[in-house]
Parts: sequence; structure tokens; C-alpha cells
Amino acid sequence: MSCISRPSAWASLLIALSASPLRAQGWREAQVWGVAVASDPAAYAGGIGLSLRDARRTRVAVALATGVSNDGDAGGRFEAAWSFLLDPARVRGAALYGGGGLALSIREHDRLRPWLLLHVGMEWNPAGARGLFVEAGAGGGARFAAGIRMRKRNAPARQGRGVP
Repeated sequence: MSCISRPSAWASLLIALSASPLRAQGWREAQVWGVAVASDPAAYAGGIGLSLRDARRTRVAVALATGVSNDGDAGGRFEAAWSFLLDPARVRGAALYGGGGLALSIREHDRLRPWLLLHVGMEWNPAGARGLFVEAGAGGGARFAAGIRMRKRNAPARQGRGVP
């Protein structure tokens, strides 16, 4: 019997071709950031964020910030974004990325507002342990963000410690 007629051979081939990189090959990131949104009224906020990067070129991130608008009202902003990194393996120097997602903003005495988020950014040392970033884009107005990301590679599970 040839391997072409074996269903298990075809199943193995399909699994091998469709398998995504192992989780152990990606990155976990935490960020401290600030964002300014030029709208009416303008808003300024600072906060934290978490993200996961795969072994290829994508990042999925969530971030939360609190701050004030230029009329003195307290406010907050939540962002969930997907980014495509052009040079994720760069250990030193700057690399470009871009992406989009959803932003939610709320202001004191106002309702929750959803916005489409689009951004382009530059990140220093995207394959290093930490790096600065700056972004420009739109999401409720012209949006500018900057901060620092701390990274850690996902470690494979250790055998013999109760982890299968």
C-alpha cells in the first residue's frame, strides 16, 4: 500500500502544514504607556497594557489608561489592537509596525464611546528584553502614544513538575 492511499499519512501532512508555531516560540509583553487624543475635548491618559506576540510577525494587545480631558473631566480609555511587525527579529534599532483594533473611551458626565483604531508605530529593539515605542494614528481623533514594552519569551512547559 502506498503512502498516498493511507488516510493517516494525509492527516499527518495536513496537521503539519496547518500547525501554527509553538506557543513557546512567542513573546509575552507588558507595557507602560501614555496616550494623547486630539479631539474636542482633547484627552491625555497613562496606563498599562499586556500583549502576546507569535513567532511570526503579529501582536495582539490590550491596554487600559486613565487621565483627563482638557476641560478637566476625568476619563479612561481601553484599547484592543492587532499589529503587524515588519522586522520582529531586530534586537537593536528601530522597526516599523502597523495595525488596528477597537478603542473605547469614557469621560466624566459622558457615555462610553467606541472608536475604530488605526495606528502606525516605531519600536526600538522588538526582539530585545525591552524597548521604547511611539505610535501615531486615529481612534476618536488624531492619536499619539508612547511608552516602554518589557518582553519575555514564552518558556516551554517543564516536564516532571506536574505539567504534562
